[in-house]
Amino acid sequence: MSNNYFFSVRAAERITSKKVKRVSLWRNGAVLVHFKDGKINTVDPLDFQRDFVDFRQQKSREILLRRITKTLYACKSAVHEKVYSVVVEPDGLRCNCKDWEIQLEEELQRPCCKHCYAVLRDLGCSSLQDYLKMPF
Repeated sequence: MSNNYFFSVRAAERITSKKVKRVSLWRNGAVLVHFKDGKINTVDPLDFQRDFVDFRQQKSREILLRRITKTLYACKSAVHEKVYSVVVEPDGLRCNCKDWEIQLEEELQRPCCKHCYAVLRDLGCSSLQDYLKMPF
């Protein structure tokens, strides 16, 4: 996944609870966070991975769901008017939102956006891994 999408300034701000100027990735895998006050700290890449999932799971709680068929959901934000479609498939979930499409472009093995997490919760799953273990 690209540095700009995964190791973002917004993610670094959520992780550190501080104002961040930029994030840079070193060849050895270290993530440097440059704060607006001039200080620099390293942040564990796993913290960014956890934030990536946690942030989407948290935002999924704001999604209003309507099950259209056994394998199709309409997902609407409580704030925005746009409605997204999530398709339930045996090997994962598919959404037509920009976040899901970017994750796919970035070659994330199984993309999962906030809309997909909302559907997973409706299906009784706490994670995509839980869903993948279910008999279809």
